[in-house]
Amino acid sequence: MNSATSIFFEKPNKLSEDKIKIDFKDIVFMSRSFLKSILNKKIKLKKTIHEVNLSEEVAPIFHTVEKSFQSAIVSIYKFYNILKI
Repeated sequence: MNSATSIFFEKPNKLSEDKIKIDFKDIVFMSRSFLKSILNKKIKLKKTIHEVNLSEEVAPIFHTVEKSFQSAIVSIYKFYNILKI
């Protein structure tokens, strides 16, 4: 899965723009693992990425995975801050 998301992010990595839109028009399925990988790469890219045209099928799972991912990041951040005390 990691190679698929690497290919998926090849072009955004090469763009000089700081803000990028990724159009998911006509995409009706993405696995949870692919979405997790996308979100992981999105953070590492250090550019603002906006997902547009998420289908009715993809939007709910995308937002669920995104919330879970953000929650995990917050937990890790809090954990490391506790260790610094």
